Amino acid sequence: MSILFLSNGHGEDACGAAIASELMKLTELNIIALPIIGMGQPYINVGIPVVGPHQLTPMEGLIYKRPKAMLKETAGGLARLLIEQIKFLRQITPTVSTVVAVGDVVPLIMNRLGTKKPVHYVSIAKSAYYTNGKKTMLKADELWALNGYGQTIFFRDEFTATCARKQRPNLNIYFVGNPMMDTFSLDQTGFSELSSPIITILPGSRQSALTSLKQLLSIISLVLKKLPHINLIVSKAPQLRWEQVNNIILATNWQPKAELPNDSDHYYVYDNSSTLVVTERFGAALAACDLVIGLAGTANEQAVGLGKLVISFPTDDSKFAVKFLDAQERLLGKSLHAVYSREPKEISSKIIDVITNLGQYQLATTDGIKRMGDGPGAAERIAHIIADSMPDKRRNISAEDSNCVFM
Repeated sequence: MSILFLSNGHGEDACGAAIASELMKLTELNIIALPIIGMGQPYINVGIPVVGPHQLTPMEGLIYKRPKAMLKETAGGLARLLIEQIKFLRQITPTVSTVVAVGDVVPLIMNRLGTKKPVHYVSIAKSAYYTNGKKTMLKADELWALNGYGQTIFFRDEFTATCARKQRPNLNIYFVGNPMMDTFSLDQTGFSELSSPIITILPGSRQSALTSLKQLLSIISLVLKKLPHINLIVSKAPQLRWEQVNNIILATNWQPKAELPNDSDHYYVYDNSSTLVVTERFGAALAACDLVIGLAGTANEQAVGLGKLVISFPTDDSKFAVKFLDAQERLLGKSLHAVYSREPKEISSKIIDVITNLGQYQLATTDGIKRMGDGPGAAERIAHIIADSMPDKRRNISAEDSNCVFM
């Protein structure tokens, strides 16, 4: 028999893989994964077999409240893919004992329509901070999907779990940390050759990150006119090609450095005063910096979870970009400084202000750590609770809970 992980997105896959790798230490059951969106590389990286039909869709799952994106995904085969996945789940039902659904309601529904097995719900997308606890944490569709199958529900922060327990006191609701903080290695020894202040740039992990990097480097050029001795680290996602990133950096007057401290990172200099490093060592890039400029989703959250200040701004002129930034600001609190402008002068002024007043701004970073689950270790704790629940300690969500009327 197998434990099946269902997750819908790269960040969700990474969290699922972190939990699965801990669960492997606690059970002799086979562990497999079906990534609903994407190729499931995080599972492959930790030795978890990826099964069933899966593919990378045009918008990479970013369709929430975006009708045009939904149309692109549908045209790119999302509907067909979901149907094929449900058929596959029904085929493997006899071999699956338990499902771990990571993300939002989508993997829950896939279990309800497909495998129909006891499910542990790891909700990493939902937080009461978005609404200051004023809305229902578990919606009708989630309760329907959990009805008769739900075992445990894990939330990403204590505030959300507390709100959910008050609303649904009879459910097995846990907060044991945020598994997002277990998806990268924190290297405290990297980049000792760089002097403060150090700014880490998070352009994102999708192809749009290349456009974001161009924009960020043009803003940095304005900052360098005022603060010529800052140093920079660009955290490059593995799926972005080195050649593309290199060409963007060279086009903004950075020159390759002749002597390199290591073989894994790329070094550049600007006017013989500032150094820029491009690295795939995400944890080292965060550990070394004094400030983050982030146009990412999960990576911005992880930076805040490590006690870093993050400056962000809309990636384009769309309403979605502004709404996304507003939601992230509500989620991360005072640790995220949102600039609701795409004017390089305004953004560079904010960066200069924060860098020159770091001590004052850093007083707010403890709030961000709390909002992101108080550090690593959640994946191990979640895995232990799941393992302890098998096979005799099941706690089903009743039909009574699935038929509630919400405000």
